Amino acid sequence: MGQIVLPGQLFEHSGKSEEEIRLAIAIFLYQELKLPAGKAGAFAGLSRIAFWEELGKRNIPLNYDLHEFEADLEGLKRFKPVSKPAQ
Repeated sequence: MGQIVLPGQLFEHSGKSEEEIRLAIAIFLYQELKLPAGKAGAFAGLSRIAFWEELGKRNIPLNYDLHEFEADLEGLKRFKPVSKPAQ
């Protein structure tokens, strides 16, 4: 995997932390290049769910298509239902 090296001056001039810049780049990759949320989140050091939450804070819509829905549905099928205790 390649590396992106950002000059330290970028942080100083922007007034942003490395984490904030990584998140901004991850959001760009997600929106413009259609990088999956899990991969974009990982780039930013976040889980997919945490990355979705960051998108929500910025009113950025999810790139959630039928293929992703079907993959999530298959993942859910692997879980056994939890039985409710008798009352």
